[in-house]
Amino acid sequence: MIKAIILSVSLLIPIQEHRHPDGVVQDPRVAEFYETWREPQTRKTYCCSKQDCYSAEVRLRNGRREYLHKWSGQWFTLPDTVLEAYSPDPRESPDGGNHVCANPNNGNLVYCAVLGEGG
Repeated sequence: MIKAIILSVSLLIPIQEHRHPDGVVQDPRVAEFYETWREPQTRKTYCCSKQDCYSAEVRLRNGRREYLHKWSGQWFTLPDTVLEAYSPDPRESPDGGNHVCANPNNGNLVYCAVLGEGG
């Protein structure tokens, strides 16, 4: 009986819904972007391991772009090499916002970043 209930409940969840590890339901465009995002310079390595990409606050400080690291709450520099804008084939933000893929334990390890409107 329990198996039948779980099966019937799981069928009610829309297919396009994507849940990131923090449980937040994301825009399907963002989910698809994360799933296909590869580092900007060579497009060989995926940016997102489904736990390290997120919508981020970005600011310009002393001539450098910085982002707010989700896990530490600290600001870290966004190197140009990780920015989509400096890629030979840049991708645009799927929802117009800023997105960052960074190491949860070390904010200095940024894998990829895309700037949205005003970024």
